[in-house]
Amino acid sequence: MRHENGSIKHRSFGCEFGGRYKPQKLVDVSNHRDRKSKRQQCSWNANFNCPTNSQMITLTTLHDSHNHALFPADTEKYSLKYRCIPDDVLEEVQFFTEHGNLPIAVQRRLLKAKFPTLSILDRDLANAIQKYKVKSDVEHDASHLLKVLIQHKLNDPGWFVEFQLDQENRLTRLFWMSPTQIALWVEYHDVILNDNTAKTNRYNMPLSLFIAIDNNTRSRLVAQALVSDETTESYKWILECTKSATMSEPLVFVTDADPAADSAIGQAYEMTHPIHCIYHINENLPKNTKSKLSNQYENFVRDFYLCRNSLCEELFHERWSKLIEKYPSVKEYLMKTLYPSRQAWARVYTSKIFTAGVQTTSRVEGYNNIIKRELASNSTLCNLANVLDARLENEVKWNRFFEYHTLSTCMGIKSVSNDLFPKIDKLMSEYLSPHILSAERLEMAQCLYFIANKVESNITEVICPFLLFFVSMSLCFVLSFYIPFFVLSFYIPFFRSFVSISLSFVLSFLYPFLSFFHFYIPFFRYLSLYLKLIIFAYRIQVMI
Repeated sequence: MRHENGSIKHRSFGCEFGGRYKPQKLVDVSNHRDRKSKRQQCSWNANFNCPTNSQMITLTTLHDSHNHALFPADTEKYSLKYRCIPDDVLEEVQFFTEHGNLPIAVQRRLLKAKFPTLSILDRDLANAIQKYKVKSDVEHDASHLLKVLIQHKLNDPGWFVEFQLDQENRLTRLFWMSPTQIALWVEYHDVILNDNTAKTNRYNMPLSLFIAIDNNTRSRLVAQALVSDETTESYKWILECTKSATMSEPLVFVTDADPAADSAIGQAYEMTHPIHCIYHINENLPKNTKSKLSNQYENFVRDFYLCRNSLCEELFHERWSKLIEKYPSVKEYLMKTLYPSRQAWARVYTSKIFTAGVQTTSRVEGYNNIIKRELASNSTLCNLANVLDARLENEVKWNRFFEYHTLSTCMGIKSVSNDLFPKIDKLMSEYLSPHILSAERLEMAQCLYFIANKVESNITEVICPFLLFFVSMSLCFVLSFYIPFFVLSFYIPFFRSFVSISLSFVLSFLYPFLSFFHFYIPFFRYLSLYLKLIIFAYRIQVMI
C-alpha cells in the first residue's frame, strides 16, 4: 500500500510456506498437472507501517512461529532474491545460445572459466538459455522457405525447386538444387551416396542428403530433400527430381540397404548399379541371426565375410551353399533378405565396377553429424536451409583455397617420378587431378625403398624335389626290406654277414648323391649323418 505521493505506507511479509494451495484444474483431465506444493499454511507474518507525517517505520504485527523446520542460515543464497544472474553473464549466455547453440554443459564450463567466483544453479542457467533460444516465426515456416527458394529460382533460372502439398496445403515433399550443386552432380555423378537423417527440424521430416566425391576426394553435397515419410513413392519422387534437374543418372548409388530405396532405384534409375553399405549389413546381422545361432554366431560371421569377400563367382556360390548347410537356422534370413541383393554387397560383383573405394555410407553419415551439430531437434525449416547454405559456402571456399594452393608456384625438390619415369609422369599429369597425382607420385617414390634382385634358377632347385622323392622312397624300401633281417641277425650268424654286406652296398650307392648335394641342401647333411649313425650302431651291436 502506498501514499498519494508514491511512498510506501504499509507492507506485509509472510513465510514462503504460508497460505493454502489453490489448484486451478481444467475440465480436460489430460491437461492436469499433478505436482506437489510447498504451501503448508505457515502462520508466520510481519506487518510494517509508515505514517504520512512520520519518518519512522513501525512493526505493527508479528507472528513469530513456524509449523515446519527452518533451513540453515547458509542456504539463503538459494532464495530468489540472491539467484539473479548478472547482466554481463546474461549477455554471454545470449551470445552462446543464439550464435553457437551450445548445450548447458558447455556453457557452464565457459562461464566458469570467465567468471570463476560466480555460482549459478542449473535450473537458473537452463531458464536463461531457454529465454534466449531463437524463436523464429513457426506459423508460416514452410511458406517462408518456399518463398526464399522460389525467389532464388526467379533470380537465377539455374536453380531447381520442386515441392508437393497435401489437400490441406501442408508441405509434404521438398527438393532443391543450386546451380553449383547441379554442376557438381553432372561432373561427379559416377558415385553418389544417399542417406536420410532425422531430428533436424521440429516437424520430424526426414532430411535426405546426396553426397558426391570430387577429384580431390572431398565429399560434396549435391542435392537435398525433405519428405514426410520414407516410403518407396517418396524415394522415387526424389530420384525423379534428380533426373529432371541434371538429366543424368549416377553410375553407382550407395544406400543403407533400405528396401524402399532399392525398389525406388530400380524404378527411377535404369543404368545405375546399387551398392549396399556393408556397415549397415554388419549391424543387421546380430539383430536377425544372433538369437538363433547363440554360440555359433562368431563362426557364422567369419564364414559370412569369407563368402562375401570371394573374388570368384563360382567360389562365392560354393561358400554360400556351405554357409546355408552349416547354419540352417538362419537360412530364411540369408535367402530372403541377403541373397536377392547379393550383387549390391558381394565383392565378386562390386569389384567389377568403379566405386571409388566406397563400401559404406560413412561419408554421408559424417555429413549428417556436421549438420546436426548446428541444429536442434526443434529447429525450423528456414534454419535448416541456412545451415545447408553455410555448409555449401564453406565447401566452395575450401575448393578455391585448394586451387590457389595447388597453382601457386614454388621452388621445391624435383619429384622422383619426373626423374625416373618422365613419360609416365607426363601422361598422368594430363588425366589426373592434383590430389590423385600426388598420391601416385608418392607410390612411385616408395618404390625406391625396395631392393629387387633377379633370382636365377640352378640345377639344385630344379631336381631337388625329384631327388628328395627318390631318396625317401629308397629309404622306405630299404627299411621295410631289412627290418626282418635285422631281427634275425641277432640270432643267426649268416644273416649278420648278409646285412653287413647289403648295407655297405646300399651306402656306396646313395653316398655319391648325398656327397654332391649335402653342400647345398641341409636336409641331405642330416640324412647322410643319420645313415652313418645307423651303420655304426649296427656294427657295434654285431660285435657285441
